[in-house]
Amino acid sequence: MKKIIALILSVFSMGMYAADDIPLRANANALIEAAERGDSDGCEKLIDAGVDVNCGLMAKPIHGAARNGHEDCVRFLISKGALVGGGFPAPLSSAALCKRVSVMRILLEHGARPDNDYQYPACSDIPLHVATLVNCVPALELLKEFGATLTIQDSNGLSALHVAMINNSYHAAEWLIKNKLDVNAKAHKSLDLTPLQYAATTVALRGDMSCYHLCVKNGADPTELNEKIGKTAAQLCMMRE
Repeated sequence: MKKIIALILSVFSMGMYAADDIPLRANANALIEAAERGDSDGCEKLIDAGVDVNCGLMAKPIHGAARNGHEDCVRFLISKGALVGGGFPAPLSSAALCKRVSVMRILLEHGARPDNDYQYPACSDIPLHVATLVNCVPALELLKEFGATLTIQDSNGLSALHVAMINNSYHAAEWLIKNKLDVNAKAHKSLDLTPLQYAATTVALRGDMSCYHLCVKNGADPTELNEKIGKTAAQLCMMRE
Protein backbone atom coordinates (compact mmCIF):
# COMPACT_ATOMS: atom_id res chain seq x y z
CA MET A 1 0.00 0.00 0.00
CA LYS A 2 2.78 2.42 0.96
CA LYS A 3 4.54 1.89 -2.39
CA ILE A 4 1.32 2.58 -4.29
CA ILE A 5 0.70 5.77 -2.33
CA ALA A 6 4.27 6.92 -2.92
CA LEU A 7 3.91 6.28 -6.66
CA ILE A 8 0.65 8.24 -6.88
CA LEU A 9 2.13 11.14 -4.95
CA SER A 10 5.24 11.19 -7.12
CA VAL A 11 3.09 11.43 -10.25
CA PHE A 12 1.23 14.38 -8.73
CA SER A 13 4.51 16.06 -7.84
CA MET A 14 5.73 15.90 -11.44
CA GLY A 15 2.51 17.21 -12.87
CA MET A 16 3.06 20.82 -11.85
CA TYR A 17 6.01 21.39 -14.19
CA ALA A 18 5.94 22.17 -17.90
CA ALA A 19 7.83 19.95 -20.34
CA ASP A 20 10.53 22.60 -20.88
CA ASP A 21 11.20 22.89 -17.14
CA ILE A 22 13.28 19.70 -17.00
CA PRO A 23 16.07 21.09 -14.77
CA LEU A 24 13.53 22.55 -12.34
CA ARG A 25 11.57 19.32 -12.28
CA ALA A 26 14.71 17.24 -11.82
CA ASN A 27 15.87 19.36 -8.89
CA ALA A 28 12.43 19.24 -7.30
CA ASN A 29 12.33 15.47 -7.65
CA ALA A 30 15.84 15.28 -6.21
CA LEU A 31 14.66 17.22 -3.14
CA ILE A 32 11.61 15.00 -2.73
CA GLU A 33 13.79 11.88 -3.01
CA ALA A 34 16.35 13.26 -0.53
CA ALA A 35 13.57 13.93 1.97
CA GLU A 36 12.20 10.42 1.50
CA ARG A 37 15.67 9.09 2.41
CA GLY A 38 15.92 11.42 5.38
CA ASP A 39 18.98 13.09 3.84
CA SER A 40 18.90 16.48 5.55
CA ASP A 41 22.29 17.49 4.14
CA GLY A 42 21.15 16.71 0.62
CA CYS A 43 17.95 18.66 1.21
CA GLU A 44 19.93 21.64 2.50
CA LYS A 45 22.17 21.73 -0.57
CA LEU A 46 19.19 21.68 -2.93
CA ILE A 47 17.25 24.31 -0.97
CA ASP A 48 20.32 26.54 -0.78
CA ALA A 49 20.62 26.14 -4.55
CA GLY A 50 17.14 27.58 -4.95
CA VAL A 51 14.79 24.58 -4.94
CA ASP A 52 11.49 25.43 -3.27
CA VAL A 53 11.08 23.51 -0.01
CA ASN A 54 7.38 23.23 -0.87
CA CYS A 55 7.93 22.00 -4.42
CA GLY A 56 5.51 19.43 -5.77
CA LEU A 57 1.82 19.71 -6.53
CA MET A 58 0.56 17.14 -4.04
CA ALA A 59 3.63 15.24 -2.79
CA LYS A 60 6.00 17.68 -1.19
CA PRO A 61 9.37 16.89 0.42
CA ILE A 62 7.86 16.91 3.91
CA HIS A 63 5.43 14.16 2.92
CA GLY A 64 8.17 11.66 2.15
CA ALA A 65 10.13 12.53 5.28
CA ALA A 66 6.99 12.20 7.42
CA ARG A 67 5.82 9.00 5.77
CA ASN A 68 9.20 7.34 6.34
CA GLY A 69 9.63 8.50 9.90
CA HIS A 70 12.63 10.80 9.39
CA GLU A 71 12.18 13.05 12.41
CA ASP A 72 15.33 15.15 11.97
CA CYS A 73 14.56 15.74 8.32
CA VAL A 74 10.99 16.76 9.11
CA ARG A 75 12.30 19.28 11.65
CA PHE A 76 14.85 20.58 9.16
CA LEU A 77 12.28 21.03 6.39
CA ILE A 78 9.95 22.86 8.76
CA SER A 79 12.82 25.15 9.76
CA LYS A 80 13.22 25.99 6.07
CA GLY A 81 9.56 26.85 5.66
CA ALA A 82 7.88 23.56 4.78
CA LEU A 83 4.12 23.77 5.18
CA VAL A 84 2.82 21.34 7.78
CA GLY A 85 -0.62 21.44 6.20
CA GLY A 86 0.19 21.41 2.49
CA GLY A 87 -0.59 18.82 -0.16
CA PHE A 88 -2.97 15.88 -0.22
CA PRO A 89 -3.00 13.93 1.91
CA ALA A 90 -1.63 16.31 4.51
CA PRO A 91 1.72 15.40 6.11
CA LEU A 92 -0.10 14.57 9.36
CA SER A 93 -2.30 12.04 7.58
CA SER A 94 0.71 10.62 5.72
CA ALA A 95 2.48 10.08 9.03
CA ALA A 96 -0.65 8.56 10.60
CA LEU A 97 -1.07 6.11 7.72
CA CYS A 98 2.42 4.75 8.39
CA LYS A 99 2.02 4.88 12.19
CA ARG A 100 4.81 7.48 12.56
CA VAL A 101 3.52 8.78 15.87
CA SER A 102 6.71 10.65 16.81
CA VAL A 103 6.59 12.50 13.48
CA MET A 104 2.92 13.28 14.07
CA ARG A 105 3.88 14.92 17.35
CA ILE A 106 6.51 17.06 15.62
CA LEU A 107 3.98 18.21 13.03
CA LEU A 108 1.35 18.98 15.66
CA GLU A 109 3.85 20.88 17.78
CA HIS A 110 4.63 23.01 14.73
CA GLY A 111 1.04 23.92 14.03
CA ALA A 112 -0.52 21.08 12.05
CA ARG A 113 -4.25 21.07 12.68
CA PRO A 114 -5.33 17.79 14.32
CA ASP A 115 -8.56 17.69 12.30
CA ASN A 116 -6.75 18.73 9.09
CA ASP A 117 -9.56 21.19 8.40
CA TYR A 118 -7.69 22.96 5.63
CA GLN A 119 -10.10 21.65 3.02
CA TYR A 120 -13.42 19.91 2.62
CA PRO A 121 -13.13 16.70 4.65
CA ALA A 122 -12.59 13.40 2.93
CA CYS A 123 -12.13 10.14 4.80
CA SER A 124 -8.66 9.67 3.32
CA ASP A 125 -7.44 12.91 4.87
CA ILE A 126 -8.87 13.14 8.37
CA PRO A 127 -6.02 12.09 10.66
CA LEU A 128 -8.39 10.51 13.20
CA HIS A 129 -9.93 8.35 10.48
CA VAL A 130 -6.54 7.44 9.05
CA ALA A 131 -5.20 6.42 12.47
CA THR A 132 -8.36 4.35 12.96
CA LEU A 133 -7.94 2.72 9.56
CA VAL A 134 -4.50 1.41 10.53
CA ASN A 135 -5.67 0.54 14.07
CA CYS A 136 -3.07 2.79 15.73
CA VAL A 137 -4.21 3.66 19.25
CA PRO A 138 -1.07 5.70 20.13
CA ALA A 139 -1.86 7.97 17.17
CA LEU A 140 -5.44 8.34 18.39
CA GLU A 141 -4.19 9.24 21.87
CA LEU A 142 -1.87 11.85 20.40
CA LEU A 143 -4.59 13.42 18.29
CA LYS A 144 -6.85 13.62 21.33
CA GLU A 145 -4.02 15.25 23.29
CA PHE A 146 -3.82 17.99 20.66
CA GLY A 147 -7.55 18.60 20.59
CA ALA A 148 -8.81 16.54 17.68
CA THR A 149 -12.59 16.44 17.30
CA LEU A 150 -13.35 12.80 18.11
CA THR A 151 -16.86 13.02 16.63
CA ILE A 152 -15.68 14.45 13.30
CA GLN A 153 -17.35 13.01 10.21
CA ASP A 154 -16.09 12.71 6.67
CA SER A 155 -17.94 13.81 3.56
CA ASN A 156 -19.91 10.54 3.63
CA GLY A 157 -21.08 11.12 7.18
CA LEU A 158 -18.79 8.45 8.62
CA SER A 159 -17.34 8.83 12.09
CA ALA A 160 -14.07 7.19 13.07
CA LEU A 161 -16.09 4.42 14.72
CA HIS A 162 -17.79 3.65 11.41
CA VAL A 163 -14.33 3.45 9.83
CA ALA A 164 -13.18 1.10 12.58
CA MET A 165 -16.10 -1.24 11.93
CA ILE A 166 -15.63 -1.21 8.17
CA ASN A 167 -11.95 -2.12 8.54
CA ASN A 168 -12.25 -4.39 11.56
CA SER A 169 -9.91 -2.14 13.55
CA TYR A 170 -10.76 -3.64 16.92
CA HIS A 171 -8.30 -1.82 19.17
CA ALA A 172 -9.14 1.53 17.61
CA ALA A 173 -12.87 0.76 17.97
CA GLU A 174 -12.41 -0.14 21.62
CA TRP A 175 -10.57 3.14 22.23
CA LEU A 176 -13.19 5.19 20.40
CA ILE A 177 -16.02 3.62 22.35
CA LYS A 178 -14.20 4.30 25.63
CA ASN A 179 -14.00 7.90 24.45
CA LYS A 180 -17.78 8.08 24.12
CA LEU A 181 -18.35 7.66 20.39
CA ASP A 182 -21.92 6.57 19.79
CA VAL A 183 -22.32 2.92 18.78
CA ASN A 184 -25.80 3.74 17.44
CA ALA A 185 -24.86 6.80 15.37
CA LYS A 186 -26.20 6.73 11.83
CA ALA A 187 -24.12 7.65 8.81
CA HIS A 188 -26.78 9.85 7.22
CA LYS A 189 -25.04 10.06 3.85
CA SER A 190 -24.33 6.33 3.74
CA LEU A 191 -27.68 4.54 3.99
CA ASP A 192 -28.07 5.49 7.66
CA LEU A 193 -25.86 2.56 8.64
CA THR A 194 -24.75 2.37 12.26
CA PRO A 195 -21.31 1.14 13.31
CA LEU A 196 -22.85 -2.19 14.27
CA GLN A 197 -24.53 -2.55 10.89
CA TYR A 198 -21.23 -1.81 9.16
CA ALA A 199 -19.56 -4.44 11.34
CA ALA A 200 -22.26 -6.92 10.36
CA THR A 201 -21.78 -6.29 6.63
CA THR A 202 -18.06 -7.06 6.92
CA VAL A 203 -18.41 -10.27 8.93
CA ALA A 204 -18.89 -12.32 5.76
CA LEU A 205 -15.69 -10.93 4.27
CA ARG A 206 -13.50 -11.25 7.36
CA GLY A 207 -15.00 -14.08 9.36
CA ASP A 208 -14.35 -12.12 12.53
CA MET A 209 -17.20 -10.96 14.75
CA SER A 210 -15.07 -9.27 17.41
CA CYS A 211 -16.04 -5.73 16.40
CA TYR A 212 -19.69 -6.76 16.10
CA HIS A 213 -19.69 -8.19 19.62
CA LEU A 214 -17.81 -5.13 20.92
CA CYS A 215 -20.61 -2.85 19.70
CA VAL A 216 -23.35 -5.09 21.13
CA LYS A 217 -21.52 -5.26 24.46
CA ASN A 218 -21.51 -1.46 24.57
CA GLY A 219 -25.17 -0.94 23.86
CA ALA A 220 -25.66 -1.26 20.10
CA ASP A 221 -29.00 -2.77 19.17
CA PRO A 222 -28.73 -5.72 16.73
CA THR A 223 -32.51 -5.73 16.23
CA GLU A 224 -32.78 -2.12 15.06
CA LEU A 225 -34.20 -2.04 11.55
CA ASN A 226 -32.37 0.00 8.96
CA GLU A 227 -35.30 1.22 6.87
CA LYS A 228 -33.15 2.08 3.86
CA ILE A 229 -31.87 -1.46 3.41
CA GLY A 230 -34.73 -3.28 5.16
CA LYS A 231 -32.53 -5.33 7.48
CA THR A 232 -31.25 -5.36 11.04
CA ALA A 233 -27.62 -5.90 12.01
CA ALA A 234 -28.51 -9.42 13.17
CA GLN A 235 -29.98 -10.20 9.76
CA LEU A 236 -26.97 -8.75 7.95
CA CYS A 237 -24.72 -10.87 10.12
CA MET A 238 -26.59 -14.05 9.19
CA MET A 239 -26.18 -13.33 5.48
CA ARG A 240 -22.67 -14.78 5.73
CA GLU A 241 -24.30 -18.19 6.00
